[in-house]
Amino acid sequence: MIIREIFLFLQLVFGSSWVEPNVKINIPKEILESEKTFDRVELAKRIAAARKAEKESNQAIGSQLSWEGLVAPMPGRHPVQDMFNTDTDELDMENQDQLVDQLPDIKRFVHIDLAAGRPSVEYLKEVFALLKEIGASGIFLEWEQTFPYGAEISFLSNPDRSYSRTELDEIIKNAKENKLEIIPLVDVCTNAEFATKHKPELKISPTCFMDFHPLNESTTKFVKSLLSEILQAHPLSSWIHIGCGLFKSISRNILAKEIHARNTTTTAVYLDYIEDVGKTIKMLAPNVRALVWDDTLRNINNEVLIAHKAPDYFDVVIKNERFGGYLDARATLKLLNAHGKIFEGIWIATSFKCGQDVLDPLPDIKRNAAQAEELFQAARNAPEYANIIGFVLTGKSRYTHFAAMCSLLPISLPSLVTSYKTTTRGAFTTSVLWESSRTLGFQGQIPTINRPRPQAVIPGNFPGSEIWRSTLLLENVKGKIHSFLEGPNYNSFFNKHLVKTGRVSYYRLETIVKELKSLKTEMKNVKDTLVVELLKIYNDHVVNEWIVEQIQKEEKQLVEKTSATSIYLEKMKKEL
Repeated sequence: MIIREIFLFLQLVFGSSWVEPNVKINIPKEILESEKTFDRVELAKRIAAARKAEKESNQAIGSQLSWEGLVAPMPGRHPVQDMFNTDTDELDMENQDQLVDQLPDIKRFVHIDLAAGRPSVEYLKEVFALLKEIGASGIFLEWEQTFPYGAEISFLSNPDRSYSRTELDEIIKNAKENKLEIIPLVDVCTNAEFATKHKPELKISPTCFMDFHPLNESTTKFVKSLLSEILQAHPLSSWIHIGCGLFKSISRNILAKEIHARNTTTTAVYLDYIEDVGKTIKMLAPNVRALVWDDTLRNINNEVLIAHKAPDYFDVVIKNERFGGYLDARATLKLLNAHGKIFEGIWIATSFKCGQDVLDPLPDIKRNAAQAEELFQAARNAPEYANIIGFVLTGKSRYTHFAAMCSLLPISLPSLVTSYKTTTRGAFTTSVLWESSRTLGFQGQIPTINRPRPQAVIPGNFPGSEIWRSTLLLENVKGKIHSFLEGPNYNSFFNKHLVKTGRVSYYRLETIVKELKSLKTEMKNVKDTLVVELLKIYNDHVVNEWIVEQIQKEEKQLVEKTSATSIYLEKMKKEL
């Protein structure tokens, strides 16, 4: 295949007279007659990749790569000159027809969750500039305890993690300068732990703190104050996301007795509650429309929704996921067909980080991009009556207030950009991966396979790229540690039974101690570098939490194993 591509390249350069007798070459007539020449030396290497991208794209969306995209007229240049042209400004490995938005009428928003691992204002400015560069319409900002609340709800702000009022104004101003619309996200149904831990009267029960009590007057008053502060801080926003995917307490029948006593149903309680929230928003900001997750709504009969007034006050956001997996295009399309008949506007959300393994610091780029592709296909085939306003790339910082942090934002940017490009191009292809790689300053393709480790680390040039690189190096070291301690090199020559029976080899133990000390030194060096980079973006509290969650386990293993083997080795030396 490689030889065939080289001969194809030589025939295109030198004309049809260059023929390899054992290789059949079919060149489009239009190219032979076009008198066009090549504008880059990498073409011979990229023909195979371009053809693969064409095949993938044809299968996914029916589009074709154009041969015209691979050549360009260059008057006054000899074909051989172009073979040695190494001007990187002229490199353009992709067909330009692929690099356009296939659904230009749909907005693209990126969800930035500041609830955990909140970055500095300066770093957010860099991220906003990147989002502007790739063409994002705006951002969903989820504040939780990082918002500088005032007046009667100031207790919600965490003094170690909250932004100041000045920083808040600076963030909003910079987003506006980058032409990014901000949609604030504050969940007034579930994920309420950040508030209920301070105000017990908002809880459903002493042990049920994950939801706001939907039938409590204290909740109504609190939610109004919360929304008022958020809306006042975002006067230019056209929407506000109120979460409300579900009430875990309702779905688990924790409120069953109280609901039965009121002679109502769980569905009515949910719809009545979000309707009241929608009315409150309309009263506080008449030009702002509420958004709601569809987790619960997708399970409510359409006739019930049509009969209720709640849909008059909000648009719906379809989560492209369910039970830890993601919805394919067919399942998402069914929801679009159903919701399109009821709601004025529909959004579709898919994640770019915080996947199935909460503690995995590296997002699954392939999985997230494939999920984005399913979202695109559903939107492309949606009925005309389904008014799709935008796509949302969600990036949770943690699953709940009492959960560990997910992937940090700098580590997740390759996944974010790749998923974003997929929602515009229509399919996760080689060309999309190359385009995303160039956007982020990678000299090769973004690595999309995280395991097994260690692996080669390819540097990039994007906001926080050094954190990304150091995290990959850290994962390499952790991979070496697990491989050594859990593999035959350690357990086969030093275990409790061998120690008990006195059958430990001095030579083997000396080798083990040497390897453990080497891993310990490597871990320390990578950790020190990573901490320096993290402190450029995050405060001490975030960095300490990250170190505990991502490094402490392996560090403790190394210390314990190194100590045990070193002590036993010294004992053996004395007995020699």
